[in-house]
Amino acid sequence: MARSRIQLSRRAFVGVAATLAAGASGCAPSKVRPYLAPADASQDTAEITRGVMAGRVGALFYVDRIRGRPGADRITSFSHWGEISEMLGLDPLADIHRAFACAVTSGATDAALVLEHSMNDEQAASALARASGARGNSKVSSATLKLSDTSVVATFPRTGMFVALPTWASARLVEFSEAGGLPNPRGSEVARFFAFRPQDSLARPPEWPPTISAAQAEISFDESGGADVLFQATSTSAEQAEKDAAVMEKTLDDLLHIHLGSWQIPIFDPIHFHPDGSVVRMEAHLLASDVEWILGFGR
Repeated sequence: MARSRIQLSRRAFVGVAATLAAGASGCAPSKVRPYLAPADASQDTAEITRGVMAGRVGALFYVDRIRGRPGADRITSFSHWGEISEMLGLDPLADIHRAFACAVTSGATDAALVLEHSMNDEQAASALARASGARGNSKVSSATLKLSDTSVVATFPRTGMFVALPTWASARLVEFSEAGGLPNPRGSEVARFFAFRPQDSLARPPEWPPTISAAQAEISFDESGGADVLFQATSTSAEQAEKDAAVMEKTLDDLLHIHLGSWQIPIFDPIHFHPDGSVVRMEAHLLASDVEWILGFGR
C-alpha cells in the first residue's frame, strides 16, 4: 500500500479500535462527541477538506502533544506528510502544530493533507517555489509537487496553513482561502480518527458490521506515556448495538492474539465493547510499550 493512503486496515484497526482515544484523560464515554463538531464553527478546515474529498476516513493530530514521544515520527507517513514537509524545508514534527489527513477510503491512493506550520508568509512562498522547481526568485500561489509515487497540487492559502490535494482537485484549492483552521482540542487528546460506513471505507480484515454507520476514536496520553482510550460506533438500534458489540469484541480479540498452532498468545489484556442505546462503546488503557508497538503497526 502506498504511503499516500490513510492506512486504517487490519493493523491500524488495532490502533483505531484499541488505542486511539479520548478527548480528555479519564472522561466518561458519554463525553465522546462527533468528530466534525468543533466548538468554534469558524474552525472549518477539516470539514472543507472532507467536503472536497467526499472523505469518509480521516485523522487529526495535535502534533505538539505527540512530538518527543517514542515512535512519534511514524505518524508522518499519513498522506505523504513527512515527504512533503521535507520538500518544503519543514521538520515534520518540530515545525508542524496540527495535521489532518482525509480520503474516501483507507485504500484510496488519493488523499488530502492539511498542515498548520511555523513558517511566515515569505518563507512559505519561497518554500513552495523551491519544492515545485520554479526558477530564480519566482513566487507561486499554488504548485504541483511531484512526490515519490504520486503528484499533488499544493498551496499556502493563509498564514500558517498548507494544503495538498490530489491533482484532479486543483480547482478546489480556492475553497481554503478563507478557511478558519483545524479544530482546537476539546481536552487533552493528541489525535482523533473517524470513519463513515467503515464496512465500505476501511480496508479488510477486519470485517465491520454493516449496521455501523460511523466510528470514531480519540487518544490521550497519561504521565507515564500510556494511553487512555475511548471509542464509539453508531449502530441502527439498541438491539442491533448489542449484537454489533459482541461481533466487534470477538473480531478485536482475534486480532489481539498471536496464533501459534493450538496456542493463542494475547498481545494486550482483553478489551470489551458494550452497547449504550444505539451506540457501541469501548474504553481501555494501554501501557507506554503498547502505544509504541501500535504506532509501529500504523506504517
